[in-house]
Amino acid sequence: QERDEAEHDQTVDRLIRMLGAPAVPSYTVLGTIAPAWSRRYGFSKSCSVVAASGDNPNSVAGLMLRPGELAVSLGTSDTAFCLLPNDAACAPRTSAHVYRSPLARCGYLPLVCYSNGSLARERVKGTERSWSDFDAAVQHTTPALNGFLGVFFFVPEIAPRAPAHIKREPLFISASERTPVSVREVVDRQRENSETCATQSMEELVWEVSCRAVVEYRAIAVRVHLEQLGLAHPSRLVLTGGGARSESTAQVFADVLQVEVFRAQTANTPSGDEHNSAAIGAALRAKHAIRNDDESRGITEDAPESTSAKREPISFHEAVSPYHAAPLVCSAKPRPEFREVYNDLVKSYAAMEASLSELLTQE
Repeated sequence: QERDEAEHDQTVDRLIRMLGAPAVPSYTVLGTIAPAWSRRYGFSKSCSVVAASGDNPNSVAGLMLRPGELAVSLGTSDTAFCLLPNDAACAPRTSAHVYRSPLARCGYLPLVCYSNGSLARERVKGTERSWSDFDAAVQHTTPALNGFLGVFFFVPEIAPRAPAHIKREPLFISASERTPVSVREVVDRQRENSETCATQSMEELVWEVSCRAVVEYRAIAVRVHLEQLGLAHPSRLVLTGGGARSESTAQVFADVLQVEVFRAQTANTPSGDEHNSAAIGAALRAKHAIRNDDESRGITEDAPESTSAKREPISFHEAVSPYHAAPLVCSAKPRPEFREVYNDLVKSYAAMEASLSELLTQE
């Protein structure tokens, strides 16, 4: 144990040296822009440089998330992230990250990224059908697929870790037995519980249950992983990215997490697909930093040259309150009748996730 602690301390010290200057609060002004940038691109010589951040932390600012709210970006890869207070029981995991909050000195930003995002859903959809067909298929099939769960690892997965040699075909699992089943068994159960399936071909039904399964799997994985990271009951969920345009996807997330789902809406795009939350967030973070820098130097609108005593930092939401992100519109409400069936699926998936790689490599 002493050896482990010594190696840990050495690793931390080495990492700090590699990172260079000590970390600063996200709202810190680091200085002014270099003259070369002013000459080449016309920036003002007094332009401030603010502590940088990445696309996902900036999206937290662009969406104006508050602690307890969850955001899910459905893009080429899917990403789920939230804000937690400083006293939250939050710890990193091998397949996830825990950053410091990009909006405050105290607080956490847990984040999970999935490789099998929109490309997985597109592969299930196929080239012969439209996204409207995909939405209709999800709506036509039974929520929770009568107790079956589909797992889709078309490429090596990050969360959970799944190696490159896994099968590329979907794996269907019985939630009650926690064992693999054939897709025919899933379809047969669908036929038993839906009279409208009687006239459909096996091929059509396989495609329909796969459409629902690939969406449900993402929502279930997000719920399991965020609960492990400390967010068991989000106050609301914000969907972004290309996949957020889907009404059926919003409803699946609402039912699985039992929370209202919101999407960003701009003036010209009701689906919010042109709302660049990362770029907007970077601008809002810059404003937050400038406000705090002005306050720390005693420069205010009422007394632009004052030398007042140092104040407490202005919170992000206070600093950007005159500005507004794209309005968030409620797209789906949870249906209580599906609470228990999804709770069962979530418990089963959480219990067997560690063995997924083994199941996926079985012949």
